[in-house]
Amino acid sequence: MSDSIKVNQIQNQIQSKALARQSEKTQQQQDDQGIATEAAATAAGDTVELSAGEQIDAGIYSIDQKEIDAIKQDFAKNVGAFKAMVSSMLEKQGLKFTNLEDLIKALKNEDGQSTIKVDAETQQEAQEAISEDGYWGVKQTSERILSFAKALSGGDPDKIELLKGAFEEGFAEAKKVLGDDLPDITQQTYDAVMEGFDTWANEDSQS
Repeated sequence: MSDSIKVNQIQNQIQSKALARQSEKTQQQQDDQGIATEAAATAAGDTVELSAGEQIDAGIYSIDQKEIDAIKQDFAKNVGAFKAMVSSMLEKQGLKFTNLEDLIKALKNEDGQSTIKVDAETQQEAQEAISEDGYWGVKQTSERILSFAKALSGGDPDKIELLKGAFEEGFAEAKKVLGDDLPDITQQTYDAVMEGFDTWANEDSQS
């Protein structure tokens, strides 16, 4: 019963780390090239902070700040709503968790049994969120990661390898937190993102 909630949290962490590393790598390259830009990106926990605006000239390409802000705001709204739902469920059981690791451990302990009782309504919402068309499903999660990458680079195909590498680093960082035993949907999301980068590269080579 608790697996759906656990998967939601894992997909959340994967995306958070991916967006953070893409932001950091892009900013690092700009700094290395001596390019001054207002699109300074920092990552802390499960947040990505970027300055406001629409189009920012980074000297060699334009950052689509409007799209970045839209993705960030949508992400924050959905994460907040899900956290509120889970927190409400936990409070009814006299439970409270301050970090993702403790919550995931409680959802499935060493005996493979959950120490948390998940009510039917929460279970249904969690299951819908990781369904084929759900917010944390493979399609939407991979599309957000790719859209964020394109917005950061202004669609510059020369940045594909940099952004792909950043995604791989973010995924690896998330695995350090979550462990190697990840659900199939997480690997499918990884594969979908990598396929998306390859498609982007192929489209550029054919143009």
